[in-house]
Amino acid sequence: MLQSGHLIDSTAHQLPENYTLVAQAYRRKPIKPVLDGEPIYEDTPDAVWLLKHIHGPRASPDAVRRRACGRTRNCPVRFPAAKRRHRSSAALPAQSTSWPVQGPSASRALGRQDGFWSAVASAARLRFWGAVKPPKTAWRFASRRTS
Repeated sequence: MLQSGHLIDSTAHQLPENYTLVAQAYRRKPIKPVLDGEPIYEDTPDAVWLLKHIHGPRASPDAVRRRACGRTRNCPVRFPAAKRRHRSSAALPAQSTSWPVQGPSASRALGRQDGFWSAVASAARLRFWGAVKPPKTAWRFASRRTS
């Protein structure tokens, strides 16, 4: 696992892009799976800009083309402390996007339309769908024994 960072333009800070780090890690012997543990996060205040939804997906294909086995996903709500420290700074705006479960991520991206995602999707628009506690009915069907 490596941490490529969440800068839009790493080269502006004399840092390598995430795909370069993945390629370097993959070239080590013996060859092992590489996971990007700190990709670009969407909708987060980062230094002097606000990352948008177009920046995160750019990093994923670059890493996968360089043989990364995957990447982690994070959520903007983990940055409230930065916002509080810099109250007067317009460069650190609040989270502006509410990510719907029915959007292009979540169940549609996974190709899943099972009961769990349907129950979660009908609940509400969520800021971080990965932290949602599933409704009890979703587990009732999974735990039922067949005779």
